[in-house]
Amino acid sequence: MIRRGLAAVAALTIFVGLGATACSNDDSGTAPPAQVQAPRDTTTIDAEHHPTAHIGSTIGVQTDDPTNYGSGTQEYTILRPNGNLSVDVQVSQVAGSVGLGNFSALTDAGTRLDNDPAATTVKVSGQLVTGEVRRGSVVFAVPAGEHVTKIFVDQAYTVIAEWDL
Repeated sequence: MIRRGLAAVAALTIFVGLGATACSNDDSGTAPPAQVQAPRDTTTIDAEHHPTAHIGSTIGVQTDDPTNYGSGTQEYTILRPNGNLSVDVQVSQVAGSVGLGNFSALTDAGTRLDNDPAATTVKVSGQLVTGEVRRGSVVFAVPAGEHVTKIFVDQAYTVIAEWDL
């Protein structure tokens, strides 16, 4: 359940890194400045109500699910839209304790990809505690001939944020 006004704050920055199947939309190599999209006031998050943004935008997600994920706010940002296999992630837990969302991607052929746990280097399990920082890569095995068009973050099989590439 998502609610405004929670005391816990976490920041998550996702950078699309260089990977094996690039379909670059940005030849300059520099990311546009991030724009903040405020979290929405909702009681549930579902396929029609989760925050959606274009690459380069920040989405704030507030979580109030003490049993499964914790309570707090995270900011998810994806930069440099290259449509690659690897997404570099840095998570900074400013206050409170919140579980990290799951990462997935969608290809132009409609294939939903989960991150490849064997190649992913960021610790995705467990809640982050105040002051904790996690860094690493989230990797997707993209089928030959397909390109990533969206990246998602979800909790409990519910999409909480999505970026269009």
